[in-house]
Parts: sequence; structure tokens; C-alpha cells
Amino acid sequence: MFIDRLTNKLQIDENWQVDYRQALKENYEVSGHKKDVIVLHYTDTVLTSSVVAGFTKKVTKTSAHFLVERDGHIIQFLPANQVAFHAGNWPMNLRSIGVELANVGVSKFGKYVPECDTMRAKYPRTNTVSAWEKFRDPQLEGLVQLLNALVDFYPISTIIGHNQVPKLGRIDPGPAFPWSLILEEVQKKRPIEHTYPKS
Repeated sequence: MFIDRLTNKLQIDENWQVDYRQALKENYEVSGHKKDVIVLHYTDTVLTSSVVAGFTKKVTKTSAHFLVERDGHIIQFLPANQVAFHAGNWPMNLRSIGVELANVGVSKFGKYVPECDTMRAKYPRTNTVSAWEKFRDPQLEGLVQLLNALVDFYPISTIIGHNQVPKLGRIDPGPAFPWSLILEEVQKKRPIEHTYPKS
């Protein structure tokens, strides 16, 4: 898996399935920018069809560069050097690549996942213990492949969660996300920071 130098699109190999679904032009900015940060999100949905439609068929003023499904399948919505509307912070949108992970976050009425697919953890800011959807192994394997391809191609120095973008009050990717595992895998390529960039 690698990024094509001309198109800034992810290229597949025999091990990973990647689809390209073009985001609506109103949902991103066609403007090439240097990318040095990756921001990870979760979709907050059981099914990802609404997320895909929200990026590709409706004017929502939201988008991400990539979506990693629970089975590791990857969808790209726009070239990674262009500006997705994902971070809730314009300077961060300009410099970052947004990656959505299929995951409901907190399992609850309307967004229920079986108990065997959840873990108990504290809800950020309130310390309330809730059932959070676990991230599946195939999804994490696909994410690592994607992150390694991005780190190989762009001068990525930082990988953070949406919750680390200041003043937004976001909680994704949530306490079920295995940060230490993912960072350990990606840091085999180069040193990566996990704090919000100071400049």
C-alpha cells in the first residue's frame, strides 16, 4: 500500500481492498497543502453508509480523507494533499489528514453493539463508566497499513485524536482505541508525536 505521487491517492496491493469515492466539491477545498499531522476520528455510527453519503452525496461541509471499515476495507474520499473539513479547526484542517474509523463509540439505544464487542471504560470528562465498542483486529491492521503509507509519503510528525484538538469538546476516537499499539507500529518508521502541535 502506498500513495501515488501524481494523484495523492492510496494505491492498493493484493492484501487490502481500497475504494475511491469522490467527496462533493462543497465538502472540501481543492487546494494542495503540506500535511504533517494525522487526526483520527470515529464515525459514531453502526453503519457507515450515512457517513459515505454525507461526504459524497449531500452538502454537509464535512469530509475526511479516509474511512477504515471494521473489516479493514479502506475508502478514500479525496486526495490526501487537499483540505478535508474534519478537524473543526481551520488551521488544523489545512495541515492534517483526517481518518475516520467505523465505530459507534458508546454503545447505547439506537447505536447498540453486542456486549462481546465492547469494553467498559470511563466516559471522558464525566468519569461515567460506559460500554465502548472495541476496535476490531482487521480494522487496526488496515489502519496501520494506511498510516505507514501516509508516513512514508508525507512529512508526518504527529498523530492525534479528534479529542486532542482544543476547544471542540470531542471525545473520539475514545478510550477503547489502542493508542500504544498503533503508535508503536507506526514509530517503527520514524518518531511520531502524540500531542497537539505547538506551532
